[in-house]
Order: sequence, then C-alpha cells, then structure tokens
Amino acid sequence: MILAAAVGLILTTVDTYIYRFENPRFEVSCIEVRIKSSGEGAVSYLSKGEETVERIVVPQTTLQRLKAIVSEMDFLDNAVEYDVGKHLEHMGVTIIRIESLGRSREVRFHYTSDKAMTRLVELFRSIETQCRRMKELSFARQYAQLDLPRCLKLLENDLRARKIAEPQQLVPLLEEISLDDSIPLIARNAATKLVALIRGN
Repeated sequence: MILAAAVGLILTTVDTYIYRFENPRFEVSCIEVRIKSSGEGAVSYLSKGEETVERIVVPQTTLQRLKAIVSEMDFLDNAVEYDVGKHLEHMGVTIIRIESLGRSREVRFHYTSDKAMTRLVELFRSIETQCRRMKELSFARQYAQLDLPRCLKLLENDLRARKIAEPQQLVPLLEEISLDDSIPLIARNAATKLVALIRGN
C-alpha cells in the first residue's frame, strides 16, 4: 500500500492505517482494523482459528482525526519507543502500522503511556466497537429480537463512554428498529432513546 504525503501540508495523506490487537488467551485472539484513505476498510476477527471479516466505510471526519494524530506524532520519522509494559505480556500486544510512498513503520507494544498513541489506539478501537455493535444489532433484529434490549443497552454504555467513532452512522438502523412494529416495545423505546441521545450530542 502507498501513503501519499505532500510536503508542506499540515496533515499527511495516508493510504493505509492498520491496527491489530493480539492475545492468544482471549476467545477472539486477534482483531484487526484496516483503513484506506478512501475510507474503505475492513474489521477482521480471528476466533478459534476461524476468521470473519466485516467491510466498513469510514467517513471523512474520522479519517481526518486519524490523519491529524499521525501527523502530530510524526509517526513515520520519529524513533519513539512506545512500549513501556515489556513485562505485561498477559495484556496482549497492540500493533500499529502506517504505509506511505513505499515506506512503512510498524510498532508493537503491550502498554504505552504516550498520549498521542493512546488517542490513536482509542480511535481505532472506537471504529471496531461501532462495527461490532452494528453487527450485533442487525443480527438480533433479524434472528433474536428478545436480545435487542441487551444489545441496545451495551450500545448506550458505549455511546455514553464515547467509545463509538461516528454515532450518527447508527441513527438509520436505530430509527428502523424504533419504527418496526414486529419488535418488542421495550426495544423500540430503547432505540428511540438512543436516537435522541445521539442527536442531543
């Protein structure tokens, strides 16, 4: 992949952003988020040797946040050692990779105290969390409607903790749930509440 960087620009135009978290102790042993500068990307999960992939489209607002953090860090050219948790292997390993104009840099760490790197990781995780919650809601709506209240409560917790990258992207699905007469009233009311929460923010 190529990362196109224009000299003199404040923000770096990046072709590929990659985040991966690995921990063989977990049932889902690997999560990867891969995003191109077009906004097209994928979230993949490895569980018990089987991989599932969810295609995503990341809006420009999120891409600009990614670019700004990468630019702030001067990621490709700095020599920062991000891992301050060398004896914390049980926490798993986080991998960040950026590819640019034939150049690339990959860092691995168990834990970091670097504030910019922490923000970058949190943003990647919020993209993954949003993808996972939308998948859970869509599945429950179609196959397990009695599970919708639980899924909506989990989503509410993530929204209030600001762990969803682009809450507005959830509104169409939540509105569909709130207006679907085949869905239990408690779930429809919960979906309506979340739409109001998102729009209120």
